Amino acid sequence: MLLNTWVEQRVRCKLTRYQVGSLICDAWNKSATVGNATRGFKVTGIFPFKNNALPDQLLFALADSEVPIPENTTQEEVNSSSEVLINKPQINLQPAEPGTSSVKPPSPTKHLHKISPIPRLSQVTAKHRNKKTAVLLTSIDNRNALKANLEK
Repeated sequence: MLLNTWVEQRVRCKLTRYQVGSLICDAWNKSATVGNATRGFKVTGIFPFKNNALPDQLLFALADSEVPIPENTTQEEVNSSSEVLINKPQINLQPAEPGTSSVKPPSPTKHLHKISPIPRLSQVTAKHRNKKTAVLLTSIDNRNALKANLEK
């Protein structure tokens, strides 16, 4: 409707992409409301939104899958232990026993490379072109050569 009124007012004018962008922006700002968002959640079955639907232990376990979180810890212990695990790297200060090898768990980067490896590019060789010289197309020599080629 806004676009129609704008076009009716400016029948002979061209519509640039910047003007279309501003018109769409105005229409979007009028249509995107909180009421529309809540109706959208209601239609999809997510209304009313429950912030605590997923337990925090599940989110922390997904964020740091290398260290399992015990089931019987309180919320404050989980928060403090997860902050320590995320912000500070784990350092093993115990000396290794002679004759045994310590196996390190694979890092998230290694898992990522297994899922989506970095593509290896083959070396591209340069293609050589024959050198051509500039020719004046309307010169007499060039005209004669073209006529000779056409007669053949």
